[in-house]
Amino acid sequence: MVFWVLQIRILFGNGETLCWPYGSIYTTIIQKLQMSYQIIDDCQMFPTMDLAQLSIHDERQLSAEMQQYLSDSPDKMRTTGTWLWQAPNKIKRLASEPGFLMACKYMGMGHYNYLIWNHSTNKWYTTTLGGANRPDAESAYMGWTSQQQEGIGSTIKEWMYKFNQD
Repeated sequence: MVFWVLQIRILFGNGETLCWPYGSIYTTIIQKLQMSYQIIDDCQMFPTMDLAQLSIHDERQLSAEMQQYLSDSPDKMRTTGTWLWQAPNKIKRLASEPGFLMACKYMGMGHYNYLIWNHSTNKWYTTTLGGANRPDAESAYMGWTSQQQEGIGSTIKEWMYKFNQD
């Protein structure tokens, strides 16, 4: 009689390996999904508006996970995959903006993909802002501020996991 053993190996960023079928794969993976980012010392370009005054720290409905993220090295930027995360103490918005710009990825020709946390709905979404010239950039910005984005319920951990796959 011959027995075949199927083994699935998952390698995490910290060098740990998870082998299945030993234990429930779903619960183990979820336990392993920690906020995995690299803190960077140098100040990289994160496109923001200098006039922004409303700090994410002043929001009332911050989850425990968000508070933990904001308290870890608050003056340092982070990276996950090809995405750059703003330093927590610099996450600010204008009153007219529908959310906080949390992370960005440069797409070329002046365009950036942004991960935005909508403070009113506690949901997340991505949008493209910027442009090759001022009229394009202004048009993208006006479109963003004038539209209500639906967004999805998610966590910082889930976005970081997704961005690490980028």
